[in-house]
Amino acid sequence: KDIINVGLSSEKSSEIKIHSIIHPYKFSHQMFNDIKVLGQVDNKFIACLIKPQPTGSHKLLVLFDQHAVHERIRLEILTQGIYDETGSIVSIPVQPPLPTSLSVCEKRLILVYKKQLEAVGIKFIYEGENMLVYAIPLVFMERDISERKRGRSAVAMELIKDLITQQLDLLQSVGVGISTLPRTIQNVLNSQACHG
Repeated sequence: KDIINVGLSSEKSSEIKIHSIIHPYKFSHQMFNDIKVLGQVDNKFIACLIKPQPTGSHKLLVLFDQHAVHERIRLEILTQGIYDETGSIVSIPVQPPLPTSLSVCEKRLILVYKKQLEAVGIKFIYEGENMLVYAIPLVFMERDISERKRGRSAVAMELIKDLITQQLDLLQSVGVGISTLPRTIQNVLNSQACHG
């Protein structure tokens, strides 16, 4: 009675009834405290039994996509390693410093939010009217090197520009109390987790 048979029909109009639609579950950290790994299925999935409620007696059979699980674990590790001891994003010096093309408005905002940009790994100096970036997030350099090894174009400048633009937009709309990982950096980490 607890197991619903889900079958496929050759008819175009067939419907598949899925248990999760009838009895939806949200996974919580607590559910994983009492997980039992049953084994591997088709070299693609990890089969596990999970108790959806700590006091309940029934268990759910859950299949985890191995590739997705591996990606998630790598992402967690990469995300933990991105910060230095001060809580800022680890940056790496670039030589020679990279000139950036920014609008007059962006240049003014960058000076206002210099501390916040440095916290996300962008360090710069001004020489006259030119802004020179002398340090960038380490993950940007790693991504740039990876792209060049694959025979692709360098991406560091594009990532820097995207990060600056996104951060300035966010700082103007939300304020200086931002503690989330910038989307540009998150995207680079997601790519590293998938391909690494």
